[in-house]
Amino acid sequence: MKATEWKKYPSRARAKGIREFERREPFRAPKIDTMAAMLIRDALLVQQIRSEEAIEGTEPALRELEGMDADLLGKLTQHGIRKLDDLADLAVDELVEISGIDDERARTLITRARAHWFEAEQ
Repeated sequence: MKATEWKKYPSRARAKGIREFERREPFRAPKIDTMAAMLIRDALLVQQIRSEEAIEGTEPALRELEGMDADLLGKLTQHGIRKLDDLADLAVDELVEISGIDDERARTLITRARAHWFEAEQ
């Protein structure tokens, strides 16, 4: 479009200019779904990193306890339980409340955590 056309036919020139601009530079905004997925992914990644950092500060015997998994270990570390003795000192209902596991699993984990107390006596 020539410079003089802008002055003679402003509306046509604007329309032609806009079409020309759109043809050259299409608007490429990320879709809302894509942005939301990216934000959720980033939040989950940060949560996973924090959980792994918290797990690193736990006693190896607690991490290696039979029946212990990463999710449960993460919940325990959030409540300050970082050693095998910390777990052994809990009552079954306390562990159920902290972790959301069933009574039987809580009882089994606490019994396994207390086993080293009795092995030392024998």
